[in-house]
Amino acid sequence: MVDSQQGKAKILIVEDDTTIVDFLRHLLEREGYKLSIFYSGEDALRSFQPSKFSVGIIDIALPGIHGVEVAWKIR
Repeated sequence: MVDSQQGKAKILIVEDDTTIVDFLRHLLEREGYKLSIFYSGEDALRSFQPSKFSVGIIDIALPGIHGVEVAWKIR
């Protein structure tokens, strides 16, 4: 959800590949989105706050906790 008073939505990104993170950061920040980026599922779960994000982009092939498990835990 985008609130015109608050600006663009905040996006959670969980991705271990820095090339992909750099691409997403460039694309999404250029459009005015606020990003929170985590490089592991464990870090994302430790820091996750449900009311803080409008959408999440999660790599399913993360090392450690699988991306699908991360999505199940935060939903």
